[in-house]
Amino acid sequence: MVLLGWLFDLRVLTRPVAVAASMKPNTAVAIVLAGVSLRLLVNGTHTWLAAAIGFCLSLLGLATLGQDVSGWDLGIDQLLFADTNPASTSAPGRMAPATAFCFIALGLALSTAARRAPVWLTQAPAVAVMLVAAAASVGHTYGVNALYGIGPYTTMAVHTAPLLFVVALGVLCSQPDRGVMAPAFSAEMEGTMTRRFLLAGTAVPLILGFVVLTGERAGVYGAEFSAALMAIGTIIVLSIVIWANAGSLERLRTGSAAALRTANETLEYQVARQTKTLAQREKEFRLVVEEAHESFVAMDARGRIVEVNGRTEDMFGWPRADLIGHMVSERLIPARHREAHHQGLRRFAESGEGPVLDREIEIEAVRHDGREFPVALTISAVWLDDEWRFNAFIRDLTETRAAAQQLENTVRDREALLVEVHHRVKDNLQVISSFLRLQSRAIQDSAVIDALRQNEERVKSMALLHEHAYSPDHPGRVDFGQHLRRLAAALLQTYTANDGRITITSEVDLPLLEVDKAVPLNLLVNELMASALTRACADGRTGRISVQISRRSEMAVLSFKDDGIGFAGLQGRPAGSTGLEIIEGLSQQLGGRGHFRQDGGTEFTLEFRPA
Repeated sequence: MVLLGWLFDLRVLTRPVAVAASMKPNTAVAIVLAGVSLRLLVNGTHTWLAAAIGFCLSLLGLATLGQDVSGWDLGIDQLLFADTNPASTSAPGRMAPATAFCFIALGLALSTAARRAPVWLTQAPAVAVMLVAAAASVGHTYGVNALYGIGPYTTMAVHTAPLLFVVALGVLCSQPDRGVMAPAFSAEMEGTMTRRFLLAGTAVPLILGFVVLTGERAGVYGAEFSAALMAIGTIIVLSIVIWANAGSLERLRTGSAAALRTANETLEYQVARQTKTLAQREKEFRLVVEEAHESFVAMDARGRIVEVNGRTEDMFGWPRADLIGHMVSERLIPARHREAHHQGLRRFAESGEGPVLDREIEIEAVRHDGREFPVALTISAVWLDDEWRFNAFIRDLTETRAAAQQLENTVRDREALLVEVHHRVKDNLQVISSFLRLQSRAIQDSAVIDALRQNEERVKSMALLHEHAYSPDHPGRVDFGQHLRRLAAALLQTYTANDGRITITSEVDLPLLEVDKAVPLNLLVNELMASALTRACADGRTGRISVQISRRSEMAVLSFKDDGIGFAGLQGRPAGSTGLEIIEGLSQQLGGRGHFRQDGGTEFTLEFRPA
């Protein structure tokens, strides 16, 4: 509005009071910029621009004061409009020195607020602006030139002072929860009292003083009556404010007392309820601990026993009265473990950690009569009654260890018996093999001799299998890869005297087999290799035999190959002489069905379950 007044020469806007100074164009522009900066600051957007505007305001104030001090004219006073006011000073268009100071302080306050500087850097300049503007406003109200002017310089305009006061107050209110404004914005009683006293202490004396001064100047009463009237009015207003605050404090006290009584009643009820609950839980806990099958021992941070249950008395042979209050190391821990126990307590006191906490360990304990026995020990640390407490649950392992030893002895005896059984079976099979060999020497029929020799090799393979089954490393189970290599060597020795014409390669990927599964697999592989050696690679032929057993998920695959004449070249021989019926029967016993493929040799495949 002031800028419009300068633009259209409306003096009622630039100088509302004819005898007073006008608001200068630079002052009007600076107040508008201060308002823009404050708006950006409150919105929290473009704070960099708010800080830049504040910096420019401070520069404008400094430049103006610099002109007043040095006498220079920088040409900034009438840059926008020419000041043609006849009441103007020797420096037309120049703002008052007090106004320039206010813009320096106001610019500093806006810049520091935008940069989140310490609160005093923002609020101290703003308070200074408010004091200068308030003094100027009072000076205009009471007609005291010294409060809004300095010597021959331009005086502060009548509407400049309240505008500067409002902008400075806005800067303070932009941080309502910090610094000097925090009490005034408080929602508590101190906030209400602060606001009442500020209002009464500023507005009422100002208005009352103006009324009294007006009556005195009109000659209605003299100076003495003015002073008395001012004092009486101030006393009345302050008394009203004090009584209002006293009433508020009384209401607050009454309400607080009622709230405190309600809170105490609620707290007492809750305490009684929690006490009853804790007592019930303690009773339940003690009942559970007393009825526990394990020993329970509680000790303090120094290692002194503070609580035990009945099971502890039975296990260690100490009466409860002789345990509580004594060191746990003296009553329950063997002498050789006591130093480690003390070190553990010291380590926990220093670091809050212990290697045996919250896990079960097996250790030796000592009874009342000095006998040691094995126990399983679990210790936990809890914070109780402003100190650490250790709760230990102890389980006697004497019977458990005895049962484990008995079970170990039983297993050892069973393994020894199993080894002996396999050894006896192996010896008996070797005897049968010898009988078959002797019987074949008394027979002249070549077919019968061949059949007896095949049976002899089958019996020998069984004997070899049982020899592996009573190995001390894995009694009752067979490493079939090792067995297959020894079986192949034995068959080569029998049928070819290891003359190098025939080679047998084997590759087995199987876990250790139980005997009931290894027996049919052994007979099947033996039948396949024996048939290949006697028929498929007969007549002085050379050749290769390959046996592979591989795993496929939960199944196993047997793959047998030879490059001899194959089973197809054995037509016309006596029934059963090829061993096909035996191979088929053994395949079914293993839970599968074998498949032959003959093309310049024999290929046999069988999928079975090894376990």
